[in-house]
Amino acid sequence: VTALCLLVTNGDYVASQTNCSSYYQCQGSVATPMSCGSGLYFDKNSQQCVSTVPASCISASNPCQGKAVGSFAASSTSCGGYYYCGASGPVSGQCPAGENFNPITMSCVYANQYTCTMTSGSSGNSSTMVSLNLCNLVENGIYFGNPSNCSSWNYCQNNVLRSGNCPTGMVFNVQQQTCAYRTISSSCAQVTNDPSLTGVSNTLTCTKAGTTQAATACNQYYQCTPQLSLQLQTCPSGNYYDTVSQLCVARMSARNNCDRCVGTTSTFVNSYSSSNCTGYLYCVNGVSQAQEVCPTSYYFNEIQGSCVAGTEPQFLCCNPT
Repeated sequence: VTALCLLVTNGDYVASQTNCSSYYQCQGSVATPMSCGSGLYFDKNSQQCVSTVPASCISASNPCQGKAVGSFAASSTSCGGYYYCGASGPVSGQCPAGENFNPITMSCVYANQYTCTMTSGSSGNSSTMVSLNLCNLVENGIYFGNPSNCSSWNYCQNNVLRSGNCPTGMVFNVQQQTCAYRTISSSCAQVTNDPSLTGVSNTLTCTKAGTTQAATACNQYYQCTPQLSLQLQTCPSGNYYDTVSQLCVARMSARNNCDRCVGTTSTFVNSYSSSNCTGYLYCVNGVSQAQEVCPTSYYFNEIQGSCVAGTEPQFLCCNPT
């Protein structure tokens, strides 16, 4: 945090990398830890505690904290990682190689469209790798320093990092937030080359071209390219990815532990199971809101849209045997 504080003006607040209710006040290289009151979260753009969780916040312990069911949240341990916030809790996913997850648009984008690096973070006596996008920590609309080049500056626009260089012979003055000739107040103290601010993001790779694997959404999968990187693909309408055959098949025949509300207008659908068809999901706008189980001796039949007594439906999605 010390290196981060050297990039911004004195008195600015920066968000925590791991806790939505924590933040720091920067005064030179001194970062004073601060915390919001119960039920409040730090908004780095308004520079104050608010009652709703900002989209830019990444929580290590509870990634879907305060987020609506059906939304997505960024992972705190991977630039390309994300969570789908389902009714039963967060489900992890990973963007294709070379892409980062943008929590503002809730989508995977090319790395040059949403800058993120991997940084070493600490928890107790242990050290872990956490993802870092400076614009998740620094407010939008201000110019701040570059940790590796005295003549460069950064700027956050809608949580996307923009960078530039000062004219030849000039350096970026952090306190004045502008390019200027070097003086005592523009001593380039912001240049720490701290690996936590200049790291390289991880990518998702594979070992055999042409192979496929499941993605988070039922109707999507990853395909290994000839360059041995994973590329996200989408099944045709009405199909899901089947993890056994590794092909797109009719959704009722797909053996895939995923949110089966995706891509359907039905209100109730069978939930995935490797043993029986007693469970079902309540769907709203193609997103699971709740999971329920039929009474004893009843089975859920998605075609009929209800629990039925008698013979168990022969749906591969819940009765694969």
